[in-house]
Amino acid sequence: MNINEILDIAPYSLDKEQKRTLLNLRLRELTRVHYNSCAPYKRMMDAVGLDINNLPEYDALPFLPVRLFKELELRSCAKEDVVKTMTSSGTTGQQVSKIFLDRATSAAQTKCLTKIVSDFLGTKRVPMLILDSSAVIKNRAMFSHGKRIKIFYYYVWFVCERVYC
Repeated sequence: MNINEILDIAPYSLDKEQKRTLLNLRLRELTRVHYNSCAPYKRMMDAVGLDINNLPEYDALPFLPVRLFKELELRSCAKEDVVKTMTSSGTTGQQVSKIFLDRATSAAQTKCLTKIVSDFLGTKRVPMLILDSSAVIKNRAMFSHGKRIKIFYYYVWFVCERVYC
């Protein structure tokens, strides 16, 4: 099941077992993609003895320590295909975590967010009061997690009128 097929499912309409089945399917697919596309990830999975041809349930898949995203460039796409790099805030003096997105992944994130938000807000655009500078919306480089609340700024595209204060 690909992302477009998943997006055809109404948010929050699956029961617990259906969600578990779908999550297992997608995380197994994702694990294979990263295993085959990211050499450092493959080495880590091989080191813990993961059998890529016989993947366990999602809750038994090896988890990656968050610190790895600060210390390694874990990318499953070519460097030239990266269109967006999401970063953590990085507390004083610490290195930031980096998540690299290609065009398809970035677009999928936007589609998923739109689907979820429109389930709550509906499809009609509504006014929004934004307590920040309009420069933040225009400069996507300012979308780091700690300095700005990233998800909030995606909501801006659901509004019909913006008032900056």
